[in-house]
Amino acid sequence: MLSKLVKSSKLYLTLAALTVLTACSSSGLEEVDFDNLTKEEREAKLLSLNELEENGKVGFMAVLSGQRFSVDFNYHYKHEDFSLEFTGPMGMQYAKVDVMSDGETLLKVRSEEFFGNNTRELLKREFGFDVPVADLRKIMLGMPEGEKTYDGKGYVTSCNFDDEYIVRYKQYKTFRGGYTLPTDIEISTAFSKIRIKVNNVVRIN
Repeated sequence: MLSKLVKSSKLYLTLAALTVLTACSSSGLEEVDFDNLTKEEREAKLLSLNELEENGKVGFMAVLSGQRFSVDFNYHYKHEDFSLEFTGPMGMQYAKVDVMSDGETLLKVRSEEFFGNNTRELLKREFGFDVPVADLRKIMLGMPEGEKTYDGKGYVTSCNFDDEYIVRYKQYKTFRGGYTLPTDIEISTAFSKIRIKVNNVVRIN
């Protein structure tokens, strides 16, 4: 009886170990310690990601009117394209922005669709909020373009892009594979202030 229990336990541990190894290998991510990488090495790792999906809450405040509201969001980057979806109760979609690698965009607002490369202006017109859509990929990775300041570990704390908008990073967290990403981001323009809080990283590979 005892020998059967020992054999059973060994089999269980073997299967568990195989499951863990399979999960690690299927993720395709090499474990890294971002704190020990140079800025250039971090950027290279982040830019090599094939897919990143995050969700959480985003809050908007219009500078002139003081109007404010918050909604759920889902950000999904895959193979040079990305989308940003805003949803409400029961997953109801308010708007969705799709940005293709060639710069073309599709904005869906309720039952209407807008094509082109002027999504930023369309969002201003439809919602009264200014979102630097074309630059979102690098902003979400914590490596925006512009004049930057850094913390003691070399992560960006703020960035001024040609006085057009300012990005402030208030928190970073480390996720699967050792990748460190911003989870509390504030984007300020002359028209609006946007606060993005990432609750979950659904996919990263």
